[in-house]
Amino acid sequence: QTLAAITLWAITAYLMRKRKGLYYLVALIPAVFMTSVCATFICTARIGLNLPATATPWIGIAVAVAALAGGGLMRRKISREKTI
Repeated sequence: QTLAAITLWAITAYLMRKRKGLYYLVALIPAVFMTSVCATFICTARIGLNLPATATPWIGIAVAVAALAGGGLMRRKISREKTI
């Protein structure tokens, strides 16, 4: 799942750079979801942080919001590069 999340982020960056319009949303939305799922698993699992199950959904939501904000910042940076 972690590999899938990384691949989706790479595809999102590619679509932001090479395609005009909102095509990148096709990969951004699953990338945010997969990043949230991976973070929640790492926080909950015994081999990870082993946090209580009551706290980890909130951590997953926070990671999803942060990933979405990061995607927006990436989009802004790429659009500035195109105008230069």
